[in-house]
Amino acid sequence: MHPTDDQLRALIDQQLTDAAIREHVALCPDCLARLDEVAAQALRVQTRLDTLAPAPHEQPRPAQAAYAQLASSERFKQSTNQTIRQKELNKTMFTRRQLWTALALIAVLALVFSLTPASAWANSFLSLFRVQRVQVVTFDPDAAENARARLETNQEAFEQVFKDDLEITESGEDVKVASAEEAAAKAGFTPRLPDSVDKLIVKSGMRAVFTIDQPKLQELIDVAGVNVDLPREVDGKAVTAEIPTSVAALSGCPEDVTEPENAADCTSFIQMPSPTVDTPAGLDVQSLGQAMFQFLGLSSEEAEQLSQRIDWTSTLVLPIPSGEVQYQDVQVDGVPGTYLKEEGEDGYMLIWVKDNILYGLRGPGDLTAAMQYVESLK
Repeated sequence: MHPTDDQLRALIDQQLTDAAIREHVALCPDCLARLDEVAAQALRVQTRLDTLAPAPHEQPRPAQAAYAQLASSERFKQSTNQTIRQKELNKTMFTRRQLWTALALIAVLALVFSLTPASAWANSFLSLFRVQRVQVVTFDPDAAENARARLETNQEAFEQVFKDDLEITESGEDVKVASAEEAAAKAGFTPRLPDSVDKLIVKSGMRAVFTIDQPKLQELIDVAGVNVDLPREVDGKAVTAEIPTSVAALSGCPEDVTEPENAADCTSFIQMPSPTVDTPAGLDVQSLGQAMFQFLGLSSEEAEQLSQRIDWTSTLVLPIPSGEVQYQDVQVDGVPGTYLKEEGEDGYMLIWVKDNILYGLRGPGDLTAAMQYVESLK
């Protein structure tokens, strides 16, 4: 059997270890001719590459010198600052995300992962927690940067904790339905809807179980620089979050859109029974709340005072970076709600809880448009 071209190239490069092939080529006229052709082709390619090599004055500068010049430019600084601010904004779960995903992540991250570096550090380690109201807390992203940077330097350890100890189970597949009655049958509750809806989707619920590894979590807390001691008796205990099945109503969306995070004119309305979190006893809830606020850049005294004013048995805390999102407490649907609007954008999010149902509305326009939508619900 004659050798392949790749084997001949390896022979030319003195990388061929098979002695039998070398002997065959030495005794085979056809293979010797092919070897000459492969060598000639390699020479032609190398000659062309040599003409592209940079002259001495064209040699690239060392990476450190090039980066130093780039970093000193005003455009780079402005772009970097905008990127940092945008990352902070993304962590608020407010924009560029599916509304149902936003609410689910708020519920899971803010309630379960109260020891994470995300902006949804909304501590809720309670013996039994049910979302009844939402409270916005603004924070200075720059003030929170130090703690986050310390955690990011230990990102691998942080990710390993949740890779090893977190289990998420979804209850089924998302299903497009044709009517409110079909949605109610699949979701297990009767959704409230406006007169006209383009598309109805039943989004599957999920169950998240996080098994506490007290030594590893305590190490991450210490790295973040917050003053909280997890009791040893919670080691091995489970924190369980139940995110119920939800119903999403879409209006004004392109026909092929089922997750309208990038559809500017798309209105999405999601509702679900209030998520619950079941956790072991022995955790100081107010201290965890204080730690969360310290992580967000508040002083120890400010964090303690704010934590004491919050009813942690029923309140979902939603931290947002100051200056990026406007928010206000509003009366909606006969109950308190939270209205959020990104600076400079034609869009809003409205969140409220009524009769143990968590509602979220996202769409174009302003508070007036949001209220008109809510008033149309039946």
